[in-house]
Amino acid sequence: MVESWADWPSVLPPRTTHVTLFSDVADLALPAGHRFAHRGAVDLAEVDDVPWIGWTSGSDCHEWLVQVLRTQKIKSRVSCTVGSYATQLALVAGNAGAALVPRLACGPLPDGVRILTTRPALNRTILAVCRAGEESHGAVRVALEALRDASARFTTR
Repeated sequence: MVESWADWPSVLPPRTTHVTLFSDVADLALPAGHRFAHRGAVDLAEVDDVPWIGWTSGSDCHEWLVQVLRTQKIKSRVSCTVGSYATQLALVAGNAGAALVPRLACGPLPDGVRILTTRPALNRTILAVCRAGEESHGAVRVALEALRDASARFTTR
């Protein structure tokens, strides 16, 4: 399983093939008291007044966040790094900063968090990757079918 962001695409190893399972979008999580919290959507470049909460340095998720901020010409002040979206949302609720959270990873929101869509939209594709030529063999075929079936039931809000 691989995630590939539109603005930070994953490089797949040679001699592999992939099956696209579904698409997802990341939204902006802000503290409820933030000046933009009342909006339904926000231009990401406008959000330049908060520190950011992200995944641990060196992870693909962290590199993606830094790339998004750089692309939007936002100074990447990542003040807190944790390897859990639930913990990131708890930190947003505690007014520690803002976070970008994929819809698939966004469970019940803690009190004090507002979710806004972003402009531009932050899109990712979830892929199943296997060795080229093995996608039709036994257990790999069954696993890919199960992933396709499960993914067909997934829709983002």
